[in-house]
Amino acid sequence: MTADAARVVAGRYRLMRAVGRGGMGAVWQAHDELLDREVAVKQIWIAGADDLDGPDETLVRRALREAQAAARLRHPSVVTVHDVVTDGDRPWLVMELVNGQSLAHAIAEHGLLTERRTAEIGLSVLRALRAAHRAGIVHRDVKPANILLEDTGRVVLTDFGIAVIDDKTALTATGQLLGSPAYLAPERINGRPAGPAGDLWALGVTLYTTVTGRSPFQREDTQATVAAVLTAEPVTPAHAGRLWPVIKGLLVKDPGQRLTAERAAPLLAKVAEPEPAPAGRDAGSDRPAGSRRQKTGSAEDVPATLDAPPPTIAAPTDSQPSPQPQSEATPPPPTPTGPESELTMPSPAAHTAAARPWWTRRHRIGAAMVAVIVMTIGVAAWQANKQRSPGPGAGPTGSAEFPEWRITRTLTGHAGQVYDVAFSPDGRRLATGGADREVRVWDLDTGGSRTLVGHTGEIHEVEYSADGRHLATYGNEDTVRVWDLDTGKSRILANMTAVAYSPDGRHLATTGVDNTVQVWDLDSGDVRTLTGHNSDVGVVAYSPDGRHIATAGSDDRVRVWDLDTGDFRVLTGSLSMGIYTLAYRPDGKQLAAAGTHEAVRFWDLDTGASRPFAVNTGTAIAVTYSPDGRQLATSGFANAVLVWDLVTGRHRALTSDIGSVDKVAYSPDGKQLATGGNDGRVLIWEHL
Repeated sequence: MTADAARVVAGRYRLMRAVGRGGMGAVWQAHDELLDREVAVKQIWIAGADDLDGPDETLVRRALREAQAAARLRHPSVVTVHDVVTDGDRPWLVMELVNGQSLAHAIAEHGLLTERRTAEIGLSVLRALRAAHRAGIVHRDVKPANILLEDTGRVVLTDFGIAVIDDKTALTATGQLLGSPAYLAPERINGRPAGPAGDLWALGVTLYTTVTGRSPFQREDTQATVAAVLTAEPVTPAHAGRLWPVIKGLLVKDPGQRLTAERAAPLLAKVAEPEPAPAGRDAGSDRPAGSRRQKTGSAEDVPATLDAPPPTIAAPTDSQPSPQPQSEATPPPPTPTGPESELTMPSPAAHTAAARPWWTRRHRIGAAMVAVIVMTIGVAAWQANKQRSPGPGAGPTGSAEFPEWRITRTLTGHAGQVYDVAFSPDGRRLATGGADREVRVWDLDTGGSRTLVGHTGEIHEVEYSADGRHLATYGNEDTVRVWDLDTGKSRILANMTAVAYSPDGRHLATTGVDNTVQVWDLDSGDVRTLTGHNSDVGVVAYSPDGRHIATAGSDDRVRVWDLDTGDFRVLTGSLSMGIYTLAYRPDGKQLAAAGTHEAVRFWDLDTGASRPFAVNTGTAIAVTYSPDGRQLATSGFANAVLVWDLVTGRHRALTSDIGSVDKVAYSPDGKQLATGGNDGRVLIWEHL
């Protein structure tokens, strides 16, 4: 591999140093010379195939499979695939560079991990597997070597090279066994199809290995190892402690009796909890990596409303100066913590369904699959859009001078990726949510912030009410919280996967775990359940007049509901590779959806006609209209936000070093943009 150092792959990725081998290739640290960032590049290989004149078809298909499996998942504990290219007749995977070492190396170099750290790692991997299983993906090779420990504490599941996707044809002949024998589930060895239970078995073996140093079934050769998996019972390890019930439950040989992910999660979360804080210390300041939500095995056991734990209002945080000149900021005094809300909302009867969603807005089918397919056959990955094509039309006539933008403030305080940003209706505050499970409310006059703590999962959506006094937030523990920003109280709606306020602030639309949509009356607490989706629903948006809502599900179809009648229509020409965001134009006549590689799709809601709109920045994660409807801002995996003039088709690229941008939001007056990045920073942009 040394001979390849300094090689430039596909004219873009300069190899720097070899960092190891995955299940099907050598992995390099490389420099992306187009976007000026460090990435990991996997050189795909098959033993004995070096002398082939052309690429082996199985090799190419497996490379594509790995990219598809990872790219269709949007989860912090799943490695991000940026690109697939061909170079020298071989496919190469371009992924995020995880700065750290594998769990296997950590054990070998530093010895056994504590039971609490093992539980934290196990919980992160479990969450990644649940996201994969909901997306119809079975990893099939969970083991310490495929779990990366980032220096920041983040845990990443990687190497989807032999993953099975439920809507694809198997790559291997019947009876061919792929995976690591010491981590294979008994049913896999007996020839049964790979399923989620097999990944959970492998997680159990991994946890055992983490506290003992080796698999309980490892023997002197493969045949003996396979025999041990089928017949031997694991010996109770001396240092497993409170982890043993979880490990034992995951290592039940009958997959039908094996501990489920839903039952394993609260057990691991309990072990991952920190010791009680000393008197006078804020217990919320040392939150564990795992969730504290106690959950039983099926949705029937979970009420639709839960008592909300007391929210914590953390000390205000100063904003950090950006490279652009800006005034000094003085934070406001801390806001007192309000009491726990006693308000609850009734449970829709449909919420008793046992099915759980495979996606949230960040756990949906990765639209980068389109990029994977295109680039595998040799099409260029990313190009600057030099063509001045006309905009999607049907918008307000006339075009104001197309402004330039600059960064005027950088807000820091989040300890992980920022997933959503939202301006208050008066434009004086900004709400943000991210991977650190915290909701922050920033005072844009002073730059200070207060933190609302209560979610046990990552915060993926934040929405202000029309009067700015309430904030609705969604966490990936599948709960929506409605916060009273005056008192700090919150109430919880359980088993929800997306949220949107009505324009008048009196209603809240949510999507449930059972293919349903709910519309809540926030004054009376009454709820109306809309049925019609035949798959999980993960995106919802209100029309500007409040009479319609648009929703999208895992079938990649957009439905528009008439809230007066309860009827819906399915929009034709829907995106084919997953939908991240829906947005109404301010006049209510057009709907935009983001989620496919290099495209946003528009629908004329009067005629039903649709058309794609190329954005040329990689997968479009988010799309939002300016308040006057003349501009459209899109963001994605590339380190840029594009602001489009919808009349002329011109655009400006807002580039920064915050990494991929998950959400962009306009201020109410349209003069500011807020963007949240994967490094935890929030940028405020203004017109020049």
